[in-house]
Amino acid sequence: EGDELTAFHKAANYVQANPFKLILSIGVPAVAFIFYGKTGKDHLSMQLKILHTRVLGQFTVICTLLGVMGLKEMMDRHGKYVTQAEVENRVLEMEKTRLDLMDRLDYQARQQSPTM
Repeated sequence: EGDELTAFHKAANYVQANPFKLILSIGVPAVAFIFYGKTGKDHLSMQLKILHTRVLGQFTVICTLLGVMGLKEMMDRHGKYVTQAEVENRVLEMEKTRLDLMDRLDYQARQQSPTM
């Protein structure tokens, strides 16, 4: 229990770390697919195909942008998903850092105290 993240959590962490890569990797193929779908319609002129592609492509990319950036904002506020083992390792690291700091403060206090 808590040793591995689910696929959803891994994907959410990836979105938080790489939002622009994700927007590009979704947006460019989506616009290309939209244009490909318009090329089969011979009754439309090339100019009209490009116009339709632009409008639908903008809608697709803006929706993707809103979804990705919304998830990134939520993840920035609440933090990334971590396993229980990562939390425990972080706690141990913080405890070690605290003990090192306390030892250093004790050492400095002994160095500054007058010897009798």
